[in-house]
Amino acid sequence: AEYMGTCLRLVSGSMSQPSDPKSGGQRKIINDPVHGYMKFSPAVMALIDTPQFQRLRDLKQLGTTYLIFPGASHNRFEHSLGVSHLAGRLLRTLRDRQPELAISERDILLVEIAGLCHDLGHGPFSHAFELIVRRLRPELEFHHEEMSMKIFRYMMEDNGLYEMLDITEDDVESILQLIRGVADDSAKREKPFLYDIVANARNGIDVDKFDYIARDSLSTLGVKSTQFERLFAMCKVIDGEICYYVKEAFNVLQLFHTRYSLHKQIYTHKTSKAVEYMILDVFAAADEEMGITAAVTDPARYCRLTDCLLFNIERSDSESEGMRTARALVRRIRRRELYKCVGETMLSPAVEERFRESPLTPQGLLEFHRMTWLQIDPASIIVDTFKLNYAKRDLNPIDFVHFYTHFDSTEKIRVPAHKVSHLIPSAFEEFGIRIFIKDTRPAVASAVKDAFGAWCRHAKTTSPFPIKIATAFAGIPLESDDDDNERAGAARGANDSDDEDLFPALKRQRTL
Repeated sequence: AEYMGTCLRLVSGSMSQPSDPKSGGQRKIINDPVHGYMKFSPAVMALIDTPQFQRLRDLKQLGTTYLIFPGASHNRFEHSLGVSHLAGRLLRTLRDRQPELAISERDILLVEIAGLCHDLGHGPFSHAFELIVRRLRPELEFHHEEMSMKIFRYMMEDNGLYEMLDITEDDVESILQLIRGVADDSAKREKPFLYDIVANARNGIDVDKFDYIARDSLSTLGVKSTQFERLFAMCKVIDGEICYYVKEAFNVLQLFHTRYSLHKQIYTHKTSKAVEYMILDVFAAADEEMGITAAVTDPARYCRLTDCLLFNIERSDSESEGMRTARALVRRIRRRELYKCVGETMLSPAVEERFRESPLTPQGLLEFHRMTWLQIDPASIIVDTFKLNYAKRDLNPIDFVHFYTHFDSTEKIRVPAHKVSHLIPSAFEEFGIRIFIKDTRPAVASAVKDAFGAWCRHAKTTSPFPIKIATAFAGIPLESDDDDNERAGAARGANDSDDEDLFPALKRQRTL
């Protein structure tokens, strides 16, 4: 009975609608699968209940990953709610633990709003949209963080929230700084530690990361990450910076390792990237008629762009060449006839340095193409380069975090890596290359895969990760005539002898 009474009170609280956001009335309760019951003030609810924020319901948090991991169906809407909730919760924890910080209700409101609105600027399929804008309209120098700030201003004006919430222009500037993240303490408008909460430019430990790690782990891997709970319990502000108890150093490292693991296993999944490149080509083909990139210059038009754009293209009756091309690509996605990854390798630091000086291009890759009878269009090849790290490029993130030795300490310290663990990685960033093909005929896939393997040997880097390629050539003859057979066989024989000296397993495989 007591439990049911509590549930009824929670439900009645979640259904109540405050009449005046300025009054600081009853907080609304929203149930979340990650954080449980989250409470939001009337002022924050006034922002949530706007068309600009509700648009986030139609943007998948992980973009094309949903097509690979069916559980990744969560949207940026719930992520933004979670970030706002954690921001307010962390700040209230610090206020109760350290009254001398003089954290005011205004401070809490500004940080909660920053957490709520930090992702307003994302476009359809998130990072795929950024790529297409940068490709077609490089002069715009588009970044979703900058767009978030433009939409926030537009949202405030369009819904009359300046007067409704008693928010001044000075407050808006502070919120935008909190969204952007500021590393230089001298440039911060508010208490310095407030900038460590939503977008921590100092060391990368912030509630945005706490939420997406927990939410994405739960939806894709079925694992609920609670690493941030101990960090909440073991943090304090020293000299204007949020510091952590020294025994949490390994937990901090694990947080960054979990982030790296999600990027490695989930965010940069090869099939997800293949779909992303297809959607990029869909948007490029439809851009002239749909005005996709043109919307970037106008926040009002931009707010009409959601993941539904793909459905709008698919259902369009336009017979223009661009729209027909776009619809054909969408149909391929629906039929799972995706671009194919035919090779992947991770580059050593030495090879990476050479690669920076002379990047691999589709034309350069085809120089290693040995099946001269098979014509391959360089435009059908995508050279995808990617970096994975611990959020601080090639540096150890622990080196950017301050700790304290006991709960009454007023001195912050750094913890050397060897005192955290002797099993800490020697490198914190890796560079990889993937080769995708748009023409997925087995003959083309096999030829490009072999060419990439030859390039890897030429570059003296690791062999491509083994990826299964269909070996049937669907009726396409391997050679055009007997003379070509002899020439191709001689060329292959010369190369095979070198390969077999280096890799004896190749000789056994070919014999079989």
